[in-house]
Amino acid sequence: MSSSRPQYRSVSLLPNEGMLPLLDILFSTIGILIVIMVVRSPSNEQAGIAYAVDGLLTCSDGKQWVFYNDANSAGITFPANELDALFNKLANLPKLDLLVAFGATCFKMKDEFSDAFEKARVTTEKKTNKALKLARVAFAPLASSPNAVQELLDQWSMKLSPKAQP
Repeated sequence: MSSSRPQYRSVSLLPNEGMLPLLDILFSTIGILIVIMVVRSPSNEQAGIAYAVDGLLTCSDGKQWVFYNDANSAGITFPANELDALFNKLANLPKLDLLVAFGATCFKMKDEFSDAFEKARVTTEKKTNKALKLARVAFAPLASSPNAVQELLDQWSMKLSPKAQP
């Protein structure tokens, strides 16, 4: 006895079922990109010096570095090509947390500073069997306003002053 059941044929929404792996990869990639965009979204951090620093090194014009030992001192200027003199100055200071603030014209100098700092650190360790006294070096962009360095120094001095502490 043969059954008289109707035979149903499955209907595919895709013209070619061989495209399913391609679509799977496409949707996975889109999902990963969404996760990356969410993770990299900018946070609402305050500008300025976020932690205590002992020294500030700025570059605002792309031609020279200016080192400030404290918020109220006059800066010591070093030409961009005399990083050795700058590192000698830093090596003679007590242990130091250094913030390096650089303007839009100083990206090349920032890279040169990073490379030269690493070489100076290795050279100092080989010569003296001691590490450079810099405890931490942090890099931060400098605002494009003409008085950005002074604003940064003012923020730094407010953090250091006893009146600013609650």
